Amino acid sequence: MAKKKDMRTIAVFQEGNVLVGFEKVSEVKEGEVEVPDNCDLDTNSKYAWSVEDQTFVPLGTCLGKVDRPPVPQEVAIFLLMECVCNGTPPPQEIKDYVKWYKSNIKSRDDLVNSWRKK
Repeated sequence: MAKKKDMRTIAVFQEGNVLVGFEKVSEVKEGEVEVPDNCDLDTNSKYAWSVEDQTFVPLGTCLGKVDRPPVPQEVAIFLLMECVCNGTPPPQEIKDYVKWYKSNIKSRDDLVNSWRKK
């Protein structure tokens, strides 16, 4: 194993190249993004990596604040799983969550992803 001083820091991403953390590795592999050891970027899904520009891009700019969902995501998922298991139609909470998602998150994702497809 590499000595502590030989370790390098890479960015950890979730879907959409959104920065969610950092990891120490002994070797930076192709496709990984090395960052300075003292990188102070917020890892609370506020930055995305632009492969094309080879830089971090702040998220949320010009996107506005997202309204609070009618039910928490975990509750919406549970209710949906319950409907699938029981073969019943979705309750109003699921319909409200879908409506909220379309008007808040989907439009935001479409806007953020539009520049990535160029």
